[in-house]
Amino acid sequence: METGYLDLCPIGTIAAEVASSDEELRAGCDHVFATWTGAIGCRFTRAGIEPIEAEHLACTVVATLEGSFMLCRTPRDATALHMAGRHLHDLLTGAMMQVPSSHDGTTTRGAS
Repeated sequence: METGYLDLCPIGTIAAEVASSDEELRAGCDHVFATWTGAIGCRFTRAGIEPIEAEHLACTVVATLEGSFMLCRTPRDATALHMAGRHLHDLLTGAMMQVPSSHDGTTTRGAS
């Protein structure tokens, strides 16, 4: 069944609908987003990015993806997601260029 981009991120959908009216669901969504940004931030830190910058980049990644999912819904078109992906690539490439060459990145290769 084709979703027409209606269900790209059910967590984002629930968060948008209930954040101001249902404390339990709001807290659950907050936990999911915090888990995602925490995992992404840890990955960036292992890659050699300073922890505070890794945390900020992780938040940017999740926020950018969530926003692009929303922008894909009404036109039922993935263009916004593709644009966001290209810009995230540039942002993260720039961040990795700032990692000291002495950083041993072998801990991130092949990890998932």
